Amino acid sequence: MKLARGALSAHDELLEVVFVNKSTYDSRLVFSDRTILPVKHRQAGYDISREFYAYEVARELGGTDPFSLLTFGYAGTGPTCYSAFLRTAGFRSPNVEDVEPPLKLRADGSRVRGTVRGEWVEWEDGSERTPIKYGTRMEEKHCVGCEALIPMDALYCPECGVKQEGASEEKGGGGQKILYIDATTGRTKTVTPEELVKQEEAKNKAREFNEHAVQLMQQRRFDEAIRELKKAAELYPYEAMIFMNLGVSYAEKGQFEEGIKYLEKALSIDPRNERVRRNLEAVKRAR
Repeated sequence: MKLARGALSAHDELLEVVFVNKSTYDSRLVFSDRTILPVKHRQAGYDISREFYAYEVARELGGTDPFSLLTFGYAGTGPTCYSAFLRTAGFRSPNVEDVEPPLKLRADGSRVRGTVRGEWVEWEDGSERTPIKYGTRMEEKHCVGCEALIPMDALYCPECGVKQEGASEEKGGGGQKILYIDATTGRTKTVTPEELVKQEEAKNKAREFNEHAVQLMQQRRFDEAIRELKKAAELYPYEAMIFMNLGVSYAEKGQFEEGIKYLEKALSIDPRNERVRRNLEAVKRAR
């Protein structure tokens, strides 16, 4: 139940559970903030450190992998744990022992059958089809060149460099340029392919610093976390999570005004991020 409450506090309402593969009981939790959380997160390649509550729950349970407690067959307790999770999330019919994938189980108790067609599951109610291979966000699409999953609003694939439908090019003194929408910031700008590569490298390095900082925060080593996060912010000052983690780290040190400053910066980057908003409200109450 603690795991369910943590997930709900981070992602709002749980809309449905999608069971994809019968052989592995591959299932995904679909939340109202458009996050898709794979229960078998490690196999899916999902970075569980994004879930700020996960390791706290794991420590309390004496484990290291909290979402594995939901996986079918885990120490004989999988379906029971899964049902408890769904009951806490407000599902009207939380029983998962008779699941026959592909299947969608919804909060109102309804079930939608699916059919596997190639690498996709198509649903009998006509809802958006589901890829067999896990993708972290619902708004992803496949690149027209290499089929990699990329953000829905990206006009340029960072994997293969192929321009997506709707992209435009400008030619001028600087050679070929690409009109690019940054999926993180939503900002449109014109860059050369070389500039875009450098930007992506900076973004990836910043995320490495941020991920290391999250690990340090979990160990309550906030001074070290702040140093890593400031490196990340200098490299790529458009990532709300970097500034949110800075704000939380300062607040944990008792420096509430500094924490509020960084949390407000995070919210200015991503005004619709409820997780940032909740952290900001919590720090303001605590000061």
